[in-house]
Parts: sequence; structure tokens; C-alpha cells
Amino acid sequence: MVVWLPKDDEVIDFGTNFGDDQQMFNDYDEAFDTFNAVVHSAIGETFRQPKGEQPIRASLPYQYLELWIIERTTDLIK
Repeated sequence: MVVWLPKDDEVIDFGTNFGDDQQMFNDYDEAFDTFNAVVHSAIGETFRQPKGEQPIRASLPYQYLELWIIERTTDLIK
């Protein structure tokens, strides 16, 4: 998931819907490409894709852009 977060001291309520401030992807490469395209258009920089699937954060002029990794698991934790 690619998520835009405010830079100021605004409190984020993670129990609410992020609305238009997030994009969901089923593929890490696609999510990373979207993340990198937004970063490049905002600040003219590009990130190298890390080995494996890892979360990333970029500091844009008025907000942070983060790439989150969310996995669904069916295993019960004992």
C-alpha cells in the first residue's frame, strides 16, 4: 500500500479509513514503481528498489510518502 501522511503534528487515527490518501496493490513491484513515480514527480529523485520486499519512506515537501507491506495470513498465532 502506498500511503500519504501529513508532516505536521496532526494526529493520525489509524482506526479510520485513509480515503484518497492511499493506494492498494497486489504486487510489490507495481507498488514500488508507483511510489517511485510520485517521489520523482515531487522532488526529482528516485529510489533504488531494496532487496526483498521492504517498507520505504520518502520526505516530500508537505507530506511523507510511505510504501507499506501488508500480508494476509490465515495461520493462527498460538
